[in-house]
Amino acid sequence: MHGESEKIRSILERRARELAKPLEDHGGEDETEVLVFALCGERYAVESATVREIRRLQGVTALPGVPPFVLGIMNVRGEILSVLDPVKILALPETPYEDGARVVVLSNGAMTFGLAVHELHGMARLAFSKLQEAPLSGNSSSQGLIRGVSADRLIVLDGRALLADKTLIVDAS
Repeated sequence: MHGESEKIRSILERRARELAKPLEDHGGEDETEVLVFALCGERYAVESATVREIRRLQGVTALPGVPPFVLGIMNVRGEILSVLDPVKILALPETPYEDGARVVVLSNGAMTFGLAVHELHGMARLAFSKLQEAPLSGNSSSQGLIRGVSADRLIVLDGRALLADKTLIVDAS
């Protein structure tokens, strides 16, 4: 029994030493947390700092006379939010939103809206310095909304650029 307690103490001491070591330096890489989701069968991401919350894509009321990229509006705890369709914003092939669809609510304090996505994949860490420039596709106005593409083909949207894009503001006056 005494030998077993020594063995346990030795294991615990080794674990304590491992936990006490400083975190590894990743070569100065500035990794950023991103939310990964699917649009039209491709993986996309947006910086989590611009994500306020995630909701089910339900209760969206369509509005007449708005641009095609506006799916409608939804009530989020008494706040009426526009829900935008990134498929139309990025000129992607039409793909219906099904049961697993979500709304990623983006906010920067001054602007808040939801982006419909086909499916959520979770969180990841990404070094923006390693992103490759996105190939030209879709419409030219959407090019400024894409930060780049990772080595594993994750297309990274620029949440801050989306929130600041004046072409996404619908002014009914």
